[in-house]
Amino acid sequence: MRLLLWIQPGALRGGSVSVWRDDDALRRFLRLPRHGLVIRRHTDRIDVWSTEWTQRLTGPDQVKRAVRPVLAGDRKSVV
Repeated sequence: MRLLLWIQPGALRGGSVSVWRDDDALRRFLRLPRHGLVIRRHTDRIDVWSTEWTQRLTGPDQVKRAVRPVLAGDRKSVV
């Protein structure tokens, strides 16, 4: 499930936060032809990176608090 999609046009930044029920659901998404097409189409124009972790979260507000440091640029601070 995509929880948050964001863009900062002036800074040429954007991204999304997705929450998956389990690893299999994430892997199915990553194998989708459309996902691969989007990544290939934009890879030469943007820095593509991802962060993955497992955490029990109770709702959207808790997810947003957990990812706030990552969205601010601190990729190492994920719980």
